[in-house]
Amino acid sequence: LVADIESVVISLASSVGPASPGDVAAERSQLVDALASSAGVPVIGSAVEQSWRLQAEASLGWPPIRWLHRLRPDPLRRLHLRFGERREVRSMVRSSVPAPTPVQEAQVESAVRRVYDRASGGLPIPWQQSVRRAAGAHSDEVRDALDAAVTATNLGVDRTPVWWRVVSAVQWLLVAVALVGAGWLLLLAFGGYLRLPDPATPTWHGIPLPTALLIGGVTLGLLLALVGRTLARGGAVVRRRRAESRLRSAIEPVADRLVLDPVAEELARHERARDALARAATD
Repeated sequence: LVADIESVVISLASSVGPASPGDVAAERSQLVDALASSAGVPVIGSAVEQSWRLQAEASLGWPPIRWLHRLRPDPLRRLHLRFGERREVRSMVRSSVPAPTPVQEAQVESAVRRVYDRASGGLPIPWQQSVRRAAGAHSDEVRDALDAAVTATNLGVDRTPVWWRVVSAVQWLLVAVALVGAGWLLLLAFGGYLRLPDPATPTWHGIPLPTALLIGGVTLGLLLALVGRTLARGGAVVRRRRAESRLRSAIEPVADRLVLDPVAEELARHERARDALARAATD
């Protein structure tokens, strides 16, 4: 009987294999990169940057022409990714991120293949096939899971910085100053047209005060708009990187749940089989 048991153990050992399963942790980053590309993270990052610039121009631009920027469509709203909208509405709407290209799909398949190749390296063929099936068992769920992760992510572009409001208030103050100067000049011109006596007009550094108010208000307003736009462009790049980082963090659980965890479970099953054979061989 003992000889029969030993024979069975030896036979099973050859089908289980003595090799320890490979470590898939090293492939996790590349898998997440491929899934992020497939989910449109670069496209969304670009939309975040453009949206932030658009918001900045609408808030920091010169007030008389600021409304023109509000006519331009918000890239994030076109993708159905404006986080400030009602959550119950967002949950019922898929994002409008472009579908993955064949190249992106191939990158995902390649990343998944590297995962199961590394995980099953050295295992007998039946176990390699089992690990491969586990890695691709949820492939049909990946796109919906990625879309859900993307739409649930706060991209961090809905809060207006305090300094924007301060600059906007200063802009409107400068517009008021320019209007005072323009109105003053119009009154002087109207008085001259009616041949009224010229009133004493104060000066500032030799420049009539109404002219100084008009030119100063317009010039400082345009200069402030230029400085604000320059600063906002730097902020747009920061917002893009932050949004892409948040999206990657949201995609990582998808990679774990749909690819890495099933592979880990299959490797754990293989390890339990090896442990059982080892115990049987020593009993």
